[in-house]
Order: sequence, then C-alpha cells, then structure tokens
Amino acid sequence: MSTDSLPERPLVYACADTPCLAILHHPPAARRTGVLIVVGGPQYRVGAHRSFVTLARALADDGFAVFRFDYRGLGDSDGTDPGFEALGPDIAAAIDAFRSAAPAVEQVVLWGLCDGATAAAFHAADDPRVAGVVLLNPWVHEEAAYDRVLLKHYYSRRALSRDFWRKLMRGRVRILDFPRLLFTVAKRRLGAGARTAGDSLAARLIDALRRFPGPLLLITSGHDLTATEFAEEVGKDQRWPELVAAPRLTPVHLAAADHTFSEPGTLDAMIAATRDWLERLDHSS
Repeated sequence: MSTDSLPERPLVYACADTPCLAILHHPPAARRTGVLIVVGGPQYRVGAHRSFVTLARALADDGFAVFRFDYRGLGDSDGTDPGFEALGPDIAAAIDAFRSAAPAVEQVVLWGLCDGATAAAFHAADDPRVAGVVLLNPWVHEEAAYDRVLLKHYYSRRALSRDFWRKLMRGRVRILDFPRLLFTVAKRRLGAGARTAGDSLAARLIDALRRFPGPLLLITSGHDLTATEFAEEVGKDQRWPELVAAPRLTPVHLAAADHTFSEPGTLDAMIAATRDWLERLDHSS
C-alpha cells in the first residue's frame, strides 16, 4: 500500500537545501482550506502534551488537511534554528510542500502558539497564499515588560497566598528576589528613553496584523504570563483598539487555560474555537 493514500503520513521536504520533516493529516475528502501549524520554540511538531497531534487529528476528522512541521534546527529537521523572527523561508517552504502533497487545499491558514503565532503573523503579512491566521498567546516578550508583569500579576497574587507565607516562615522563599526585581524594573525604566515604542515586538506584531488583509482568530489564556504580557503591551498601542474592533478579528479568551492548554477541558475548548472559526472561513471564501 502506498503511503500517499494514508490519511496521516510523514513527509520530507527541503528548505534552503536543508531536509525538514513534517506530518501531513489528509482526510479522504479534504476541504479547500488547509491548516499549517507553526510551532513555537522550543516545542516541535508534536506540541506540549501532544496537543498539536490532538488538534490536527480533530481538524482532519472535520475535513481539514493539516500540516505539522519541524522548521530547521528543530525536532527531526536538519540545519540551524533561525529564530522565530526569521522563520519566513521555513514557513514558505512548508506551504509549498503542503500544497504539493495536498492538491485539494486551495488556501492555507497559519496556526501558531507563542512565538510561532508571532512568526505566523510576520509571514502572513507578505504572503498572499495565506488566507487566515490563528494566534494563540502571541509572544511579544520584552525583558522590562515581563518584569512588570511579574510584579503586577505574579508577586501580587503570591502575597495574598497562605502557601507563600507558610513557605516564607519556613525559609523556602528566596526573599531577595522581590527587591532585586524592583531594582531591575526601575533601572530599565530609567534607560527606556533610548528605545521608541515603534521598535517593540508588540508594535511590530500590530503592524504585521494590520498589513495582513485576511481574517484573524486570537485565542488567549487566563492563566498565562505570556498572554498577560501580550495584552498589556498591545494595549499601550493606540492602533490596537481599531484592530480589535475590526470584524475580521475574532477574539476568544479561555479564562481557565494555561499557556499550552493543559488544564482539564481547555484543550477541547481551544480546538472547538479553532474548528468553528475555520468552518466559517471555509464556507465564506
């Protein structure tokens, strides 16, 4: 039996002459819309707790072809990791391989978690083959911003926790971490004048999303510092409210979810939100 007829099979393709590995999920009667999963480092094509496998199989059961791939230097692909801001050639090569292996796919949606979401948005802005983008807890990390998030959302909650005070009394808390963090935040704020807001990763992500003309699905988790940092950083940009209000952006917030949707029921909720959005896109295009 030829592996070409299997609904789920491995593929080897090239990116800049570098062999890369992917898994293609191809239902017998594939829809015209296919999904390319852009992995966020240091994950690979399987995902945390096999979440990308679960997602791909669920979407394939609903008729969507799915392509999970390891970009260069990750998982089972050769080469050197170019970093998420330089994944354009890897995503482009994966789209080429996907469409070649699944001719029924007429349009591709990029689905990305963490820095994979940010990489997907950067690429989509300049690739007309991309019909839509799904972003989950996008990565806009800046050291100073992350420290502020820790102070505001992590240490403030810990101070109200009985467990924190019990550990403190038993000497199991590194009590100097908090003043060190305060000092670091103050020091970075004093030097912040040398950097303009337009240089930030959040600003560049917003610019990419504004340049991309297609529909967007934004899924954020309630128990995730990456999602919290994202919300705070994009919220400082005056262009963000206009983008959020645009009909082409669908926001979904899963309050009980962590970064990789490992909390009970949250992976199913994320998959359902992705599937529902894909079905609307597939029917409308």
